[in-house]
Amino acid sequence: MGRGLWHSLSTSGLLLGTLFFAASLTPTLLPRSFLTQGVLSGCSLATGYGIGVFASWLWAYMELPQPKGRIRSEG
Repeated sequence: MGRGLWHSLSTSGLLLGTLFFAASLTPTLLPRSFLTQGVLSGCSLATGYGIGVFASWLWAYMELPQPKGRIRSEG
């Protein structure tokens, strides 16, 4: 994997996508097959990533102040 791929991903999207993925792994009373769990986890990650990217875009669109220093990793 090239270094350019990691820089093209959204940090806020990855953070929110990871939280959605972790939430999809919480136990439920309904048993899930491996395929069902995989599809559910993948859809949850994609949804979280999309919401994170949209929130980042909305933040920039509304011209709110961007984080400075080490907090800001997107460039």
